[in-house]
Amino acid sequence: MMVPQREKKAGPMKRLVLPALAAALLLLCAPQLPAAAAPGEIADCNPQDRSKEAIDACSRILSLPGLSALDRGKALLVRGFLHYGHNELDLARIDLEEAQQIIASPDISRMLANLYMALGRSDQAIAEFTRLIDAGPPTADLYGGRGAAYQNAGRFDESIADFNQVLALKPDDLSALNNRASAYWKKGDLDTALKEFDAVLAIAPDMAAALANRCMILARQGHFDQGRPSCDKAEKLTPGDSLLLISIGAAYYDAGQFESAIAYCDRGLQSMPNAAPALYIRALAEARLGRNDDSKRDMMEAERLQPDVAAYMAKVGMK
Repeated sequence: MMVPQREKKAGPMKRLVLPALAAALLLLCAPQLPAAAAPGEIADCNPQDRSKEAIDACSRILSLPGLSALDRGKALLVRGFLHYGHNELDLARIDLEEAQQIIASPDISRMLANLYMALGRSDQAIAEFTRLIDAGPPTADLYGGRGAAYQNAGRFDESIADFNQVLALKPDDLSALNNRASAYWKKGDLDTALKEFDAVLAIAPDMAAALANRCMILARQGHFDQGRPSCDKAEKLTPGDSLLLISIGAAYYDAGQFESAIAYCDRGLQSMPNAAPALYIRALAEARLGRNDDSKRDMMEAERLQPDVAAYMAKVGMK
């Protein structure tokens, strides 16, 4: 479970955040309702209002007779966006997939690609990113998204190739260098990965993702004492970051410190309860401690959320 470098968003990172361009699209697409609609109905189905009441307002719009296909697509898009903000990922997927059938847009494709990533549907994310790249123009952002999806699918050489494309377009992109190093780590080339993480940190010594990933590699190589300061620094820089906490938990697991591994996974799961890799790592640690019932329960839930999680984690050496 490596930590991808991501841009810092405003506000707490407790929920998924849609691309700013997609959010702007939503603001332009309020449905024009029939005269039978109640006053204020349109305003209540508002992507800027993240309340459950806004979701209910969109549902009422969708139940109105005489709603055109176009306006149905717009209301589905807004409701999908709102479900996404509430981390109701399957509901968001259903709405956005239907909206895309009605009002196809590259921005909806990008939202779906990000949503598939969050749901562990890497092949579908790859397909969405590939459609966007093929439609052109291919951007560093799209190559980076597909590179991450390839990595999540265990297709590490293709991930490296996409991050090479990012770096060809943006040679100073440290996020891409960090994520390419992650792909080298996952395919088992620890020495190359460590060199790339060190190169990132030589330029950006406070990049938390690279620090945590460096710590994980050293733990895997049996040098956790050397790596632990990097984990500690990463945690201080971005306290409460779920992906980072789960990755630190993986480092502690590789170091044989199973109680600490469980504690870090617990903290990561507080805001990412559907993170199958965290449940899987916790299950492994619980099994090592003889907590077989807990381990079986976590393993079953991880496999329910992401059916290929065991194969993927074994591929990256987490056993």
